[in-house]
Amino acid sequence: MNGNGTSVLAQFACVRLRQRGISLTAQDKDASKTLVAERNAEDGSMVAVARLFPPKLINPVLSAHRDVRQCFRDHSVGWMLDGAGLIPIRTYQLTVDRITGPLSQRVEDERRALADNWDDVLSECRLYRGDGFRVEDYPTETDLRTRCFTSELIDLPHPLSSPFAKGLEEASTIRVEEAEERIKRANAEGLKMLRNELVERLSAPLRKLIAKCKALETGDAQVMRQSTLENVEEAITVVCDLAPDVPATAHLKQALQLILGQVVKLPTASLSGDEPACKTYRQMAVDASKQSLELVNKAFAAEF
Repeated sequence: MNGNGTSVLAQFACVRLRQRGISLTAQDKDASKTLVAERNAEDGSMVAVARLFPPKLINPVLSAHRDVRQCFRDHSVGWMLDGAGLIPIRTYQLTVDRITGPLSQRVEDERRALADNWDDVLSECRLYRGDGFRVEDYPTETDLRTRCFTSELIDLPHPLSSPFAKGLEEASTIRVEEAEERIKRANAEGLKMLRNELVERLSAPLRKLIAKCKALETGDAQVMRQSTLENVEEAITVVCDLAPDVPATAHLKQALQLILGQVVKLPTASLSGDEPACKTYRQMAVDASKQSLELVNKAFAAEF
């Protein structure tokens, strides 16, 4: 592989998403016998299957489980068989956090809701399937809680250190160029995702601060909470941790200095009252936050 391709590959981590679901269908023995008789076929040559669950019961957890897979597909490029994919290193932690955090939590919530009412679920399934219902077609409540609808991210050997790299080196020039182009596109998408994520991480708490200042002015709010300013400061820390080279850019460095110097340092008590000084402080916070938002967008649009 040429040096450029190796350089591109080095920007990715190789990961496999392994998921375990649940059986959604089972053989309907009575229907199978009827089908064989109607077609004058040999015994066992035709099999009829039936759905195990009413859609309204199973669709919520199925949807949540599929969203985990979709997130992995959206933020990786397919690399090998068995669900492996390449994730840009710069967006690796964001992708992992998204999958193991809110998406997996949604699956867990839906699975728990199903398991907590498992006896009622089986009763509805019995009505749904009629004479074809067999309890052995369904997992136990314990299995549902521990073995069904699971997702696991497995780090794999990097392509540059695996036998696959040698195979790619020996492939035709066209194959190599196609692979490199796919990876470059994935890298560009990964960087775009990172940009959007970092902009939102910084912008969201600033927008909330502006909204709170305006609410205090109109009387729709009474107190500026310390957590509002702490969230702004925490966002700066997170962004610096996620992309340590980004804060060095001119626009973002200026924005961070502005936030730390004119927003975060303001005491919450000085932002909450009706006194002229409090109104002045609130206006300072709003102006500094708006200016910071402009600088943040400039930083990631032009320099990242």
